[in-house]
Amino acid sequence: MDHWSKGARTLHGMQSNRFPNCLFIMSILQSGFAVNFTHGLGDTAKDLATIISRSRQEGINAVEASEEAEADWVGRVLDEAGARGGFMESFSPGDYNNEGKPGESSTQNEYFVGEPGKFRQILKNVQTDRGLTRLEIRRRNAN
Repeated sequence: MDHWSKGARTLHGMQSNRFPNCLFIMSILQSGFAVNFTHGLGDTAKDLATIISRSRQEGINAVEASEEAEADWVGRVLDEAGARGGFMESFSPGDYNNEGKPGESSTQNEYFVGEPGKFRQILKNVQTDRGLTRLEIRRRNAN
């Protein structure tokens, strides 16, 4: 899995380039996070439902995050995480801070640290745009 060798690479924590139809990544990895985890899963599910519904309507059989969209999102995740400064270094060594040595790859593997409403609005904007603008699309063959 060389594509993720230096850290996770997703679009909104849900899709990843080079993994067509791997739409169902549902975790906190580069995704929104709130104290109420199930609320965040609901936001993710709505976004995925928009993509699936539109794909079915338009005869699309494969979608994946475009390389550009994925790179933009990873950059945004890192930018948002950078605002926390040395916060992760102040914790005892463990999984969350790469054993006390947070670096780009461990930061890249975190959740989107912007407040939950910000992530929800990002997904809402994508849903309003009908969900497929930042995805690579392959249509079914017309036989």
